[in-house]
Amino acid sequence: MTPSSDLASFGVSACANQSVTYRPWAAPWSRIEVTEGARVDDTLQPSARGCVAYRVDLVAGRNTLIGTEAVSSAHSEWMLRPSGAIGTVRVGFVLPPGFAVASAWPSAVGAWGTTLGGPDTHRSRDAPLGAEAVASGASRLDASFVLPPLALELPSDVLVGHFEHSTRDVGGTQLQVARVAGTLPHTQAQLVEHIAQAVGMVGSVGGRFPSERILAVVWPAPSDQPVQFGLTKRGGGASILLFFGESAPAGSLAADWVTVHELSHLLHPLVPGADRWLSEGIATYYQEVLRARAGWQTPEQAWTRIAQGFRTGRLGGTGRTLREEALAMHETAAYTRVYWGGTAFALAADMELRARGSSLDAGIARCVREVQRTSRPVPAGRILAVFDEALVPLGAEYGDRREWPPTDDLLERLGVRWSGSDDDATVELVDAPESALRDAIMRPRR
Repeated sequence: MTPSSDLASFGVSACANQSVTYRPWAAPWSRIEVTEGARVDDTLQPSARGCVAYRVDLVAGRNTLIGTEAVSSAHSEWMLRPSGAIGTVRVGFVLPPGFAVASAWPSAVGAWGTTLGGPDTHRSRDAPLGAEAVASGASRLDASFVLPPLALELPSDVLVGHFEHSTRDVGGTQLQVARVAGTLPHTQAQLVEHIAQAVGMVGSVGGRFPSERILAVVWPAPSDQPVQFGLTKRGGGASILLFFGESAPAGSLAADWVTVHELSHLLHPLVPGADRWLSEGIATYYQEVLRARAGWQTPEQAWTRIAQGFRTGRLGGTGRTLREEALAMHETAAYTRVYWGGTAFALAADMELRARGSSLDAGIARCVREVQRTSRPVPAGRILAVFDEALVPLGAEYGDRREWPPTDDLLERLGVRWSGSDDDATVELVDAPESALRDAIMRPRR
């Protein structure tokens, strides 16, 4: 793959030693210019020497960010997906001078005789050529990767251009932090430490982080929030795109809940649209619980945010069941109903399991160990059965509810009581039948 110097397009060439055809993934044919091979209906057929070549125009959107110094784009936006007898797939990059590439894919150490694979080594030009480079007429590869099988089914972000790059091992997970140019109130070292802590926090739930590799792309954004927004992808190594606020106060990183929320999505497989209440509920629950366990906020602050979220969620929605709200939330904007309704389930589930000597942590740990990650969404009932069979009827009850669940009762049992006026309300933690359970939820795991 070769990016244009203005980052407006990617040139791609591919060769195979078996019968392979190629189909568009996310990019339509209107953005694809074929330079080798022949388009037949909706496929690109290789030339006589078994190669294809094409250039894809990039379009800014949810999966592609085009900056002045770098572009972050899911590989589904510029890679045609091969079909046929697919063996090992290797991706090589030929870069303009000074450019680097970062990806969560494993480095192709030894592939095509190269030892390249990332921004720290891409300047070496002593490696012999791979098939892609030969097809494009390039003289050297600057970086090369092996695509895990999941990368042919799900997208992952790839960053190309000028950026600051660091790596760190976090409990056996290779973390890369790539920071795009822009003004932020945090140093690279502070960003790496912050994201590494978040990876460790999420990994503590399941006993290990659920991905061996993760790329975190730090993209400055016009916001006074520590992190304005985030997106997680799973394609053969996880990637997380984080929009850090350019005008956020210095020292505000502990107030960031987005990073923990997005990373928590990786604790379980993809779910169907109607079951997004479960995935968003788990992520929202743990964004508060894990930050309290790590000391980023106090337990009182965590319970205040949960209680406030329940108040907000109670007022949201369109009167449908939680599953129906989840399926249509992008059309109806019933986000608070879905996110906090799912959080109510996560709390109720954790309480039920802890009352029997287990926990939601233990159920998720079982899921991390036993459930293979694929591109096929797994229904909520099957995931909950792995967590604990006892949660299956509870999940069905919450998913089918039209009315708001009994969160006031849950909080009362835990001894979480509102204090102050509605405009400046916090919670007070008092003795209650299940206050010991309440304290255990927020207590750091040993």
